[in-house]
Amino acid sequence: MNTFDDSDMKIFGVKESSDVSDGAEVQALAQEMKRQRLNGNSERAKQLGIRLAALAPDSADADSLDLIRLLGDPLPSAEIMCQIRILLIFTAESCLHLYTPTPLLATTAVDALYDKLIEDDPGFYDTISNGAAFSFYYLALRHSGKTDENIGMTFAMLCGEEHDAALIQLGERVYQYVTRKIREIIDGIQFAEPR
Repeated sequence: MNTFDDSDMKIFGVKESSDVSDGAEVQALAQEMKRQRLNGNSERAKQLGIRLAALAPDSADADSLDLIRLLGDPLPSAEIMCQIRILLIFTAESCLHLYTPTPLLATTAVDALYDKLIEDDPGFYDTISNGAAFSFYYLALRHSGKTDENIGMTFAMLCGEEHDAALIQLGERVYQYVTRKIREIIDGIQFAEPR
């Protein structure tokens, strides 16, 4: 019979000692949430998320990104338009995390974005949440090289034509344009300064 020395093994899920800092972190988070709610930033972040949820490549809304000119005439197929919308929502989420003043406000905005998508277009939300597109896009962001080129190649791959130069360039242009426009929208929000 073989015997194994398992004295160095740990059983996950069992906490060996209580961490006093957990209570302090929870208290600090609660204070931050209260501060952001009282200064109006939480509501601003929520409205920002709702606004970005409405972004669509073919929207004629005055508040849209006006992508129609960028996409050209004739418009891409319905399948490619769906992939463009997925890229829009991915770009909105990543921009919120990059350019919103605090992680708490970014989370508030992202939550509002998805809540609005669930409310307005549950089918599209299911497409996003059940697909792997966001995982591929996040890998593209983390990959070395130029981010917009990586996103363009990922976009073409998700369209089913990974070597199609026109789709790669379309993905790059959409990502660059949408990132710039969303950053302008975020910069235009009058977030109160933290105290």
